[in-house]
Amino acid sequence: MPWYFFEMHDASGSPNYRCGVECADAHAARAQAVRLLCESAHHAAQKGFPETASTTVRDSEGGIVLRVKLALTSEWEPETAERPPERPT
Repeated sequence: MPWYFFEMHDASGSPNYRCGVECADAHAARAQAVRLLCESAHHAAQKGFPETASTTVRDSEGGIVLRVKLALTSEWEPETAERPPERPT
């Protein structure tokens, strides 16, 4: 099976995690990238509210196969009288 390499990027676009995984094909690598992003968002939510995260998937020669981006938004309703306090960043 071919190896695919995943570069996780934070909201600034800087890579902050890299790993390699054997996947059956590019479709399996895409599914793995989505799983990694969801796990990353879950862990990041414990520290605050991430707005965006992305993963670049590369083949064994370093060529970009695909990019996956996750964007999250959260909006308070205007008529909500009381909001929780802001979390420190």
